[in-house]
Amino acid sequence: GAQRRSEPSLAGRSARKVGQEDEEVLVIEILQRRWHRLWQKLPPDRGPLGPVTMLEDDPSVRALRTTAPTLEAILRESILPFWEEKALDFQHGGYLLNHDQDGEWKGHADKFCIPQARVVWFFSRAFRAGFFPEGIRAASHGVDFLREFLWDRDQGGFFWSVSHDGSSVTDSSKRLYANSFALYGLAEYARASQEAGALEYTHEVADLFRGPFHDPVHGGYLSELNRSLQPVPIDGPRGGTVRHKTVNEHLHVLEALEACAHLRSETWVRDHLNHLI
Repeated sequence: GAQRRSEPSLAGRSARKVGQEDEEVLVIEILQRRWHRLWQKLPPDRGPLGPVTMLEDDPSVRALRTTAPTLEAILRESILPFWEEKALDFQHGGYLLNHDQDGEWKGHADKFCIPQARVVWFFSRAFRAGFFPEGIRAASHGVDFLREFLWDRDQGGFFWSVSHDGSSVTDSSKRLYANSFALYGLAEYARASQEAGALEYTHEVADLFRGPFHDPVHGGYLSELNRSLQPVPIDGPRGGTVRHKTVNEHLHVLEALEACAHLRSETWVRDHLNHLI
């Protein structure tokens, strides 16, 4: 997807902003434990597997360090100003994301959970990284729309899409993909804003992943739930409720729970991260 971290991971530790050093620690620790278990199962006659290293004199590392200032300038001078000016819908809430290749708005369109949540993450992450002082205000604008219109206040879970003004639900399905992005964006916003209400709401959303979306029988997570958060029956002679499970969806669950793990200490979050990996 287009949603990525705002700074290259090898762009130089000395240039990193506040709080960025601990971003990957949790997942790295889990991967190291998994690697150790895998290593114990390898045949005894297998040769050693050396670590992958990135040396300071490696040409690719030097190229990344040289490129980093240019990428930061593009972010500060082009990307952030464009979306701050063009995206915020001050009339109906949320973000206007229906632009053509020249950056001109094409008119009202449904607002989908995934892109709305992605922009929340983007503005929150830019604020926390120190690139965008107004980012937390812009992110709050999207969080309000997510909570007010895309979140099902009766049953819980995020709808796939609503009308441009939030007055009607255009797709009431509760899909793993959309709810993962919602949690990812909300967790980043809670971390950036340090608001108690944002943290509490993120906890509520996270509980969907140890509750209705989790598949305790076959493992992993269910791709889609109906409006009442029940598994969607599969048409056909075999019946059942377990649809196909994609790597893409589960990777987004992983990144969402990893972000959530920075906010809450419950062991179930780490357990689910281990389960995912």
